[in-house]
Amino acid sequence: MYLTAMKRALSCKGKAQKLLRIMKLTAFILLAACVQLSAKGLAQNINYKGQNVRLEKVFSKIKEQTGYVFFYRNDDLSQSKRVSVSFNNVSLEKALEELFKGQPLTYSIKGNTIIAIVKPETANPAASDMPVIADIPPPVVITGKVTDADGKPLAGVSVVVAGQRKGVSTDDDGNFSITVDENAKLKFSYVGFETYEVAIKGKTSVDVQLQAAASSMNDVVVVGYGSQSKRDLTGSVSSVGVKQLADKPVASFAEAMAGQLSGVQVQQSSSAPGAGLS
Repeated sequence: MYLTAMKRALSCKGKAQKLLRIMKLTAFILLAACVQLSAKGLAQNINYKGQNVRLEKVFSKIKEQTGYVFFYRNDDLSQSKRVSVSFNNVSLEKALEELFKGQPLTYSIKGNTIIAIVKPETANPAASDMPVIADIPPPVVITGKVTDADGKPLAGVSVVVAGQRKGVSTDDDGNFSITVDENAKLKFSYVGFETYEVAIKGKTSVDVQLQAAASSMNDVVVVGYGSQSKRDLTGSVSSVGVKQLADKPVASFAEAMAGQLSGVQVQQSSSAPGAGLS
């Protein structure tokens, strides 16, 4: 009984070894066949003649004759040049070298697939799947002072980046400080003054002198003791233009004012010649 079991075990072991040898032989034959097919494909000759044709058309002819398929992106192939070729029993390798000569493309062979891609040095960033990061100018701190036409500091002047909402206001001494990019423009605005805009490229300090707005001059009245806004006056205001006085035959300014202003009396204090007016 023991001997029978041993015989059966040896018989099973022999069968297993035989099966393993068959499997190894089969794998070797398949590998050799694949290598032979690959070599046969590369060794196949190409016959094609075309003038000023697109690469896609030549790729199609090569596929028909060799079985090799081409893999490429339409955006990449759109950058290629038309070709004029005459292949007469030319090997696949030689045909590919001729097709890609002077092209912005290169190729590689993976199995029975020919992959065509854009050369790295001519790659178009816009066609790449990778995001393109633009060069961002470094931020700069701009300081300065805002004054009026007389050089007096203006407090509360609005200093904003043109086209943006980012901004600051000047302090009591007219000073300001703002962080912007180097290509920005600053816009200065203040009630009663003309808006002023300046580019700060290459600058770190900007001093601005604002000019009074012409439209606001009509709201200011000059009185004998200074200047006031019309809305701050409690009495009536009258004025005489220069043209009204220029042609009058008088000896003094006071005489020219006589009878020109409502409520204003110009009188000679004495009848003596040359007496003053009041």
